[in-house]
Amino acid sequence: MKGRTICSFSCWVLSTVVCLSLSMMSPLVWAHEEGGAHGHGHTGYAYGQHLGHHQNAGAYIHHLLMFKKAMAFTDEQEAALRHLETSYEKTRIKTEAKIASANIDLHELLHNDQANLSDVEVKLHSIFSLKADLYMASIRTRQAAKAVLTEEQRKRMKTVHDRLKAMGTSSMSSPYPHHSREEKQKR
Repeated sequence: MKGRTICSFSCWVLSTVVCLSLSMMSPLVWAHEEGGAHGHGHTGYAYGQHLGHHQNAGAYIHHLLMFKKAMAFTDEQEAALRHLETSYEKTRIKTEAKIASANIDLHELLHNDQANLSDVEVKLHSIFSLKADLYMASIRTRQAAKAVLTEEQRKRMKTVHDRLKAMGTSSMSSPYPHHSREEKQKR
């Protein structure tokens, strides 16, 4: 009986450490969007977490397409951007499903008294590898979208971004919460 108690306690300690590690690491890397696939970040993660400097590729491209007239996109540019957006969204959905499934597997491992620590480690590595893959897919797609734009269009987007940043709108109304005055004061 004593051996089972030690094993249960070890599993509890392990699961606590894993959960704390995940909760501390995830906010540094991943983002959430409350409004579906076209917000600022990836769906499926806790609110307030942040993907890189701004938003995922799908949201970035959607943002570009919202201003297609002001940006003076050609039909070819619009088609290329829509293709990139669709391709990225498919990748994002598939990868997030794999992440969710791997998290379920991890949860089962952590609740199994016979679970091997090396199995838990392998599952954690696979989860973070999938998250890194998703992040890189976003970066690649965003760069491909920028490559579709002309130099003048990139300058226009930077001007719009800089204006939003300079306005320092409140984090509740700004699409970029880190541009708010409150966030600037925290730095």
